Amino acid sequence: MLFDKYQVSLTFTEPLLGGAPKNPKVFETYLAGRAAKRMTPEGRVSAEALSELMAEEAGALPEGDEKGWTGFYSDDKGMFLWDNQIKGFIKEAAAILKNALGEGESISALRSKLDNFLYVFPRRIRPVGAVVMEPLERPLRAMTMQGPRVSLIRSDQIAAGASVSFELEVLHVVQKGKVVISQELIEEILSFGRLKGLGQWRNGSFGRFTYTLAKA
Repeated sequence: MLFDKYQVSLTFTEPLLGGAPKNPKVFETYLAGRAAKRMTPEGRVSAEALSELMAEEAGALPEGDEKGWTGFYSDDKGMFLWDNQIKGFIKEAAAILKNALGEGESISALRSKLDNFLYVFPRRIRPVGAVVMEPLERPLRAMTMQGPRVSLIRSDQIAAGASVSFELEVLHVVQKGKVVISQELIEEILSFGRLKGLGQWRNGSFGRFTYTLAKA
């Protein structure tokens, strides 16, 4: 089985906001929704594997119990991003880009191929040069059954200049004489993703970055 390997480095040009809920009950609700999505008829993830994954993530939650406050996962070595956060970002950016271009295969097919053919290493990706800033507070407007409501959201953040590095291992699949997930496709996704941003409040231009991509 042949894999193409790439070394990727992201250097943040805007602060990166943490997205892990500090309140355990909020996290439980998030996990329940995630489990419902992952437990598909195709059986992509077994109940046992999903349970172990969730337990691992819950054990790395940031400390605190206040609703509306998000931070970074951490362990005894410091804060980190999960591999699935990077993979989720890649899938989201690819779907938006594919929809904008309106080319070829369906978005669902592209997301499925990225899900099945692309893997991120290591499991825990640690920011280098991370300078922790004061939490960012912002209003969140939502429409409820009782009418419009505004709540205050708070996110831990690290300053621009921090970087993360990781490896992509991509299954080398050729269809109709063309590599399904090529280096050019990954570059397109990252070139769009650097503007879309990573982490919380991407619509506020947070989490933007520059990147390098090199074949390993």
